[in-house]
Amino acid sequence: MYEGKFLTLGNGAVMYYENGKPPVSAKTKLPGAVVGIAYGSGKFVAVSGNAAAYSSDGETWNPCTEFNFSGICCIAHVGSKFVVVSGGGIVASSSDGKQWSKENIPLGANISCIAGEIDDTGNEITEVLTDGQLG
Repeated sequence: MYEGKFLTLGNGAVMYYENGKPPVSAKTKLPGAVVGIAYGSGKFVAVSGNAAAYSSDGETWNPCTEFNFSGICCIAHVGSKFVVVSGGGIVASSSDGKQWSKENIPLGANISCIAGEIDDTGNEITEVLTDGQLG
């Protein structure tokens, strides 16, 4: 929920609901179906298989020109970073949703999901599902 808006994925597109009105499809300018969306650090970031876009309000989207990854299957906001993973084991992160860099994290080749949170003591916790196992 952001300023009365609720964003979700629907039929491969970002949909937003505002103050109980019917859903509106946001124009993310992403090629192909949107596979994930995350909110953090004051903005939304949406990803398709090989592209990302960011938005401060969920309606107006800008492409990430510094995004050079493919096979992206999910995105999460963890602590102060957006993190994406691909089914091929690639992990990339961005603090602003615009510029991305590959992370050197030894993970298995079959990543299917990532999630993150901050625990009660302020530590970042990131969980990655690989080969059906959390790690």
